[in-house]
Amino acid sequence: MRLENGVGEWYGTARFDHPSPASTSLLSSLFPEDIVDETYSPTIIPSTNGESIRSLHDRCAYALHRLIERSDAEGVEAICICTHAASLIAIGRVLVGRMPTHIEEEDFRPFTCGLSVFTRKSSTTSSTDIGTWQGEGHEIPQIQWEEGNGVGGGWEVSVNGDCSFLSGGEERGWRFSGDESFHSEADKAAGLDAGSGLGVVIEGKKGKSGGKSPSRL
Repeated sequence: MRLENGVGEWYGTARFDHPSPASTSLLSSLFPEDIVDETYSPTIIPSTNGESIRSLHDRCAYALHRLIERSDAEGVEAICICTHAASLIAIGRVLVGRMPTHIEEEDFRPFTCGLSVFTRKSSTTSSTDIGTWQGEGHEIPQIQWEEGNGVGGGWEVSVNGDCSFLSGGEERGWRFSGDESFHSEADKAAGLDAGSGLGVVIEGKKGKSGGKSPSRL
């Protein structure tokens, strides 16, 4: 398991120090031995001063470019990414190469514990001459993923937010609202949950049990 900040949570442009994950060494101590790769260094770390929606997409595109590049070099054929709603939507868009005209379009469906699967169209990447991110405060190297290009040769969606394996079905989905910052200190105090202040929470189709359980994206 590799801890990659580049595909982590998004907190908008709110003016507070945005939270970051604990150190790799600390997180490693919370998992069984040798599960966490302590030699791995993140390709990019989100700014603690906040990000616009566009910057989120740029960050995910760069992180995925590096992840795919490294996986190709290591002969890895499948990657499992665990992330949050806004980042999952951005990941989907940069993989398939499509930024919708309206940012709030529900093109990808991030429900709690949902599963999305992307299948690579080509192993030939169109963005080979990409600079290296130099750290916070520096520009994110640009990946030409739009207009159908997609990161790492482009991808197709074969599964989009599947929750059929959950007894409660789809719960607490999310999509962008167009807002980039929390509206009040109350939103910040509510636990820094981006879903409550930056997007629209969506009720999904319930499973056979029809039950609800507390959950977080």
